[in-house]
Amino acid sequence: MAASTSTTPEMIQGGAAKDPDLPDRGLQMQFEKLILEPLKTLTAGDQYNKTLVLVIDALDECGAEAHGTRGTGEDRTRLIVKLLAKTAAITGARIRIFLTSRPELPITLGFGDVPEYAHQDVALHHIPESITEHDIKVFLSSEFELIRKSHNITNSPEWPGKETLQKLVKMAVPLFIYASTICKYVDDPRQRYNPKSRLEQFLSHNADFSTGIQSTYQPILEQLLVYLSESQEAQALKDFRLIIGTIVLLADPLPVSSLSQLLELDCDDVFYHLKNFPSVLEIPEKMDSNVPIKLFHLSFQDYLLANDRGMNKFYIEEKAKHADLLRCCLRIMTGKSSTQLFLKNDICQLNEPGVLREEVDPGVIRKHIPKHLAYACMYWVHHLRNSQMRVHDEDEVHTFLTR
Repeated sequence: MAASTSTTPEMIQGGAAKDPDLPDRGLQMQFEKLILEPLKTLTAGDQYNKTLVLVIDALDECGAEAHGTRGTGEDRTRLIVKLLAKTAAITGARIRIFLTSRPELPITLGFGDVPEYAHQDVALHHIPESITEHDIKVFLSSEFELIRKSHNITNSPEWPGKETLQKLVKMAVPLFIYASTICKYVDDPRQRYNPKSRLEQFLSHNADFSTGIQSTYQPILEQLLVYLSESQEAQALKDFRLIIGTIVLLADPLPVSSLSQLLELDCDDVFYHLKNFPSVLEIPEKMDSNVPIKLFHLSFQDYLLANDRGMNKFYIEEKAKHADLLRCCLRIMTGKSSTQLFLKNDICQLNEPGVLREEVDPGVIRKHIPKHLAYACMYWVHHLRNSQMRVHDEDEVHTFLTR
């Protein structure tokens, strides 16, 4: 927004400078100071004759426990819709908001608070299939052209061919994530495999699966188990549930090093394991990167948490996994893990009981409260709640609370 207008950069910087605590304020205050008030400075006198489009993708994936926000995830998403509606009062510029989301109830209710004239709704499943099919075909054609170039496939300029391309289109409609995942799988970033062979493998496995989401992910994951003995397969699935199962259920994404410390695993082992999933996970290029590991699409989580007719051997039992993560958090906070950093009095070694948080160097905080410890402190209750475990006298939770 700052780069698109001439007057808003100063307003945004000024709002942040006037209130150093703004990052810790509630969502409404942040919205008003950083978005709404700067936009209100745009007037006809500024000759701002462009349309400013704000894009918000996947609102339903907005974190429930995001920093500086109180209330539930439902409260948060509903509030975001309500706040965005305030831009309708801006008269000095043409503001348009393009928002995508699953039709979750809180978001639907949020739009119920917005006057009908202020928004237009489009449900993807109401778009004619011919339009969706055309768009997916254009996407696949473009992606396969890039794959041919990046892998120097010069002997087959028409690959994968019109017939195969049309087959992929029919398989993908109406799921764009299906088409995207196919391309990521075929375009092996480490170039270990021939893209032609990868596509053939995908197509040969695909006929065995009944649902769109299953046919998207199952063939990709089953390649991990090829040529493994029964015992090796069991170990591979155990490792998968430990590492990937954790990633899909984290309340907030973590980088490789922090994930390793949370699970008490060797960082090299975790990073090596993650390299098997470039088509479904956004993986940092370097092991020591602070970039968090993220899912490309929430449907991967949906797939892993569903066990349709008992056919999903990669199934993650949600409650049990949350219970495991709760124990990881408690272990880290109480100092029972291999890490030397845990909760204690004067954790930052300030020796000044009255010092305010904003007076502490952020580097000192990062040194004494690393990301895995901060995660444990912030989200152990989240995992307790979602595990649906009961707290009993003398159990791990009770012992932690009475320390």
